[in-house]
Amino acid sequence: MRGNLNVDQVLEMIERRQMTAEDGWRMIREAQQSLPAEKVYIRPVWEAERLSPQGNDSEWSSSLLIFADSQETLQAWKKRLADRPHDAAFVTWGESFQSDSEGRHFELNPQSPADLQLLIDSLLQRGRLPQRILFHERSRQHGGIEEALHRGVLPLFHLCQALMQQKIEETVRLLYLYEPATDLLGCLRAAIGSFAKTIRLENPRLVFQAMQWQAECEQPALLQAVQDEWSAGGQHAAEIRYVNGIRQVKRLAEHPVGKQQTDRLPLRKHGVYLIT
Repeated sequence: MRGNLNVDQVLEMIERRQMTAEDGWRMIREAQQSLPAEKVYIRPVWEAERLSPQGNDSEWSSSLLIFADSQETLQAWKKRLADRPHDAAFVTWGESFQSDSEGRHFELNPQSPADLQLLIDSLLQRGRLPQRILFHERSRQHGGIEEALHRGVLPLFHLCQALMQQKIEETVRLLYLYEPATDLLGCLRAAIGSFAKTIRLENPRLVFQAMQWQAECEQPALLQAVQDEWSAGGQHAAEIRYVNGIRQVKRLAEHPVGKQQTDRLPLRKHGVYLIT
């Protein structure tokens, strides 16, 4: 700006007719364009957040649907619920859609969108559209990304499609429960949190949450954590994890970055990155 005049001085000169308004506004615009743009960096952070204690055993009495990715997971959940009153149906993976006579156990092909639709249609015919859905995917030593896609991400996607095609009148809570992993499989599972946020924007009645849980934690604590999330009222964070028994939620926060840190991107040569 001419003579190092600041904005207030330019406005004052315009007011005193020492400078035309056109020249003054031009000088202000040029000065603003020459200023370095302020960079604000945002990154996700995990913050501790306690839930108000509202959970009770009545949460298990709601129409409940549990997806178990193996017979081991299925039996574990049946054992957990054995001493609690519950109205649960169970889903495991198989070759094609099958159901028992009571509609309490279903087997379906995780790669078949039609099987997921048949499941929802069958529950609707019985008047048992679930109010609570638990999708439990456990860690595997030799699973790989392809298996994680076919047995986790894609079935979740097709399940949400089938649910959103229905006219949901009451809130349906979908909790994706997964165990942490340090490889690309862990990145893939963590990305489901972003998917959960998208689903919630498209249909607010479908409250989708992704919860990371450490397998070595005590099982009664897991039941209590799921129960509390479902009964938490308006505290439904999309991404949750429990670390040493402490509940944390993922939020976006402003991140101060020094000049030296902004000169280059923090990328590793031959690194693998998942963009969501």
